[in-house]
Amino acid sequence: MNIIKNKLLSIMITVALVMTSLTTISANDSEDIGSFWAVEDIKQAISLGLVPAELQSDYSKTMSRLDFCTLIVALIQAWDESIYSEALNHVNEKIVSFDDCTDINVKICVNLGIVEGVGNNLFNPEASIKRQEAAKILWSTLAILSNELAVMQEARMPHLFEDGGEIRSWAREKIYWAYYLGIMTGVGDNKFKPNGEYTREQAILTTLRLYQLKEQDPSDRSNRNTEYYPLGRYELGHISGWLDNELNHYTAEEIGYCYPRTAKYGVYVDSTGVGSTRMHLINNKGEKLLTDLYETAGIFRNIQLSGDYAQIEVGGYKKADGTDVIYAVINLETGQLYENKLLEDIPAIQKTKDSCQIVGNSGYYTLYNFNGTRLSKTYSDMLTKVADNIYAGWVGEGKYEFLYCDGINEARLIITGYSYQGLHFHSDGGGVYALQTNEKSVITFDAFGDILGQITLSNSSTVIGFVNGLIVSTSHDNGQRSYHLANGREIRL
Repeated sequence: MNIIKNKLLSIMITVALVMTSLTTISANDSEDIGSFWAVEDIKQAISLGLVPAELQSDYSKTMSRLDFCTLIVALIQAWDESIYSEALNHVNEKIVSFDDCTDINVKICVNLGIVEGVGNNLFNPEASIKRQEAAKILWSTLAILSNELAVMQEARMPHLFEDGGEIRSWAREKIYWAYYLGIMTGVGDNKFKPNGEYTREQAILTTLRLYQLKEQDPSDRSNRNTEYYPLGRYELGHISGWLDNELNHYTAEEIGYCYPRTAKYGVYVDSTGVGSTRMHLINNKGEKLLTDLYETAGIFRNIQLSGDYAQIEVGGYKKADGTDVIYAVINLETGQLYENKLLEDIPAIQKTKDSCQIVGNSGYYTLYNFNGTRLSKTYSDMLTKVADNIYAGWVGEGKYEFLYCDGINEARLIITGYSYQGLHFHSDGGGVYALQTNEKSVITFDAFGDILGQITLSNSSTVIGFVNGLIVSTSHDNGQRSYHLANGREIRL
């Protein structure tokens, strides 16, 4: 009996040990192969020699500045052994010395101009790399490996991220480049999360995508992201065609009649003038809508859109019961009509609340939050909101102070500048702003006060605004339109 019990106990122990072993192997495998969406790419990167042995585990770990340098040097070596060998041979020719780091991969990256220290003779090797830092480093690396790919015109065309206001000036064009080439495409919901941390597996995947550019056919656009920019008097709904970031032209029928391109509806202005402005509503196919509403043939004095809702100004339509309809809001999807109502009256429409409030007193204006805390100095004559969290205060003789105010912290002065014939200020909706300073000059800047560029217009013009990140101006002489990047470069169509 004891023999049987001993055998049973032995079997149970063996089974337990096997199960434990299997569990451990499974756990380790799960830990070491990365997330399910990254597994195959990680394996490919390892097979290509892009991932040093010390980085072949803990794939969900946040990438440090030191580890990213190690990964970048492996990419350089895999791309071109001669570039790596030359960099290695000359690594000590420049005096690169940090008090907190002696790693050779860091030295190589610093000597090649790919990364920099953080000041005070420090590199901060264990600090996590931020996503916008990674984009800049990837671009700087490719500039060494293939300058042609790094400076391509189409990769400089802008993409408007929802959180673009958080992108720093030194990273903005690099992020556009990374997005266009499909190297870094964001974190979802059209957000880039520039200050977000970068995991080891994300870093490996992006270096793999960069490496794949080496063998990619130049005509292969399968992994690239295409941006479209409307042509014509888009602000009036008169879209004559479209341009993509490779400067290819398309008809409105091919891409759509509404801006933004993803919009389902647009407003087409038929005529302008004091008391005579008329417009109609269209869908993205250019078809006229609401033609049977209030016997108007679809022509209204004013139209405002908010998602699937349109607010229309009828101007006075007498119904059979004798009531007059001045305004109406209609749900364009369901057809539900709200007579003599404005968009702000419709509960289903999400309303955005300003982060700050402008409080006026006898011609003097100050920013406060909604708890009554004062956030700015007081301005005489004018203080106005010009973009999300951006305010302009008049300081005299056409001169304005532009402030950033989030409603929590004290308002921060961005820049002080002169504005041409009133307040000619424009926002791209993604963290870039343009101020026309005279009839031929425009400056662009961001919410951190960094100047992004200076635009010199060829003749006297007025800036119309931004169109998907491009700055559009119209000549006073012939009405011809010009398109510029925020860095000041003109896009010649």
